[in-house]
Amino acid sequence: VYLQRNNILHQAFLSPGEVLIFPNKIKPGWMPRLHSRLMNSIKRNVPDSTTAALIEATLLNERTLLQKEGLQAVFGTCSAHIIAISGMHVSMLFGILLFLLKWIQNKRWEWVKYFIALPLVWLYIVLTGFPPSAVRAAVMFTLLAIRMKLHGEQNNINILAATAFILLVYNPEWLFDTGV
Repeated sequence: VYLQRNNILHQAFLSPGEVLIFPNKIKPGWMPRLHSRLMNSIKRNVPDSTTAALIEATLLNERTLLQKEGLQAVFGTCSAHIIAISGMHVSMLFGILLFLLKWIQNKRWEWVKYFIALPLVWLYIVLTGFPPSAVRAAVMFTLLAIRMKLHGEQNNINILAATAFILLVYNPEWLFDTGV
């Protein structure tokens, strides 16, 4: 049922000799190039392949290089939630960005912090491939930031309901995703 919900309807098992790889004639956009550069930077600076694969999974949602043993180690230690891009990653990024923008202390210009931080958070979400749990967190942060800047009463239940509504309008299948 899980595979059907994710539009995986068939599986094929091929040996390496049966796979043909054709060169891609289309130049990738700036986002895939950025993703590729970050992956290469991790590979270049982290000599241990298992550690590099874990860093790629934790920061960029890239799990293709995690070997079977690495996945078993992560799931065996009950720390699989660390490699799932979620609210923890988004809140840490948002907090770091606001800390770096702490020099903006004038209340009149405080909106600039959010004007800079929110697009960078959304850039990270795009860079990681729109995982539903991270999209949920980013939508919540966006709604909270808007609410805080409008100086309205903060009712977190309404923000949670609005987030759920936005996510389900965008993709109704996310109702069945545990991260949402």
